[in-house]
Amino acid sequence: MKSISYFSEAGPKGHNQDSVRFSEIHDGAKLIAIADGVGGNIGGGAASKTAVDVVQQLFQSNSQLDISEYYSAVKSQLDVSASKDSTLERMATTLSICIIECSGRCRVGHVGDSRVYHLRGKGLITLTEDQTERQELLNAGVISKRRAANYHRRNILVSAMSPNYEYELAEIEVSLQTGDRLLLVTDGVYEAISKKEIRDLSLSSESVEVFCERLHASLLNVGPADDYTALCYEF
Repeated sequence: MKSISYFSEAGPKGHNQDSVRFSEIHDGAKLIAIADGVGGNIGGGAASKTAVDVVQQLFQSNSQLDISEYYSAVKSQLDVSASKDSTLERMATTLSICIIECSGRCRVGHVGDSRVYHLRGKGLITLTEDQTERQELLNAGVISKRRAANYHRRNILVSAMSPNYEYELAEIEVSLQTGDRLLLVTDGVYEAISKKEIRDLSLSSESVEVFCERLHASLLNVGPADDYTALCYEF
C-alpha cells in the first residue's frame, strides 16, 4: 500500500501554478513539499517549481539541514532567476515543507497560505497559520470570523517566497504515530472543502490513494475557483 498520494489540477484560468514534490532517501527520511505560485504575478508557476525543486535537491544531499537553510536557498535561487530575467522580478510563491524521520519526528516549514493538516483518528489539526491580511486582522480582533469568511482581500499574502521582498518563516515540529496522515493543500482546496469534510473523507478512506481520489471528486463536485493541489502522506 502506498504511503503517499497526490493530485494537482488547474483551476478555471487553465494554467496550474501549483507545484508538489516528495522524496525519500536511503535512511528512510522523507520530504513532502507544496508551493502555490502567486497568480497575479508573472512567473508564479516558475517560482513554485523553483521552490520545490531547490528543496528536493537539498534534501537529497543533506536531510539534516535546518529548515531555515532550505528557505534561504530558495530565496537565493529566486533572486538569481530575477537578476537574469527582469520579467520575473515580481514572481512569488508560497512554500510549505515537511521533513519526516523514521522515528516519527516531523519538522515543518511554512511561508504563505498553503496549509499543512495533521490527521490522527477523528482529529484534524492545522499545523500552519495563513500568512495573509485576513489572518492578521483576525488575530488582531479587527474582524470577526463571520466577516473574515467573505473578506474581499482574504488571499492577500503578507509573506511569500519572492525576490521582491523578505519572508517570515514559521517552523513547527510534531511527533507522528503509526497511521497518522499529513495533508498538504493549496488554498484552492481549503477554500472549497471544509476541515470537517476533509476529516470525514480521511476517516472513511482506508488508504491515502482512496482519500485523495475522494477529495478530488468532492472538489470537482463543488467546482474549485482556483488551482487545487493536495498531497497526503501516511506514517
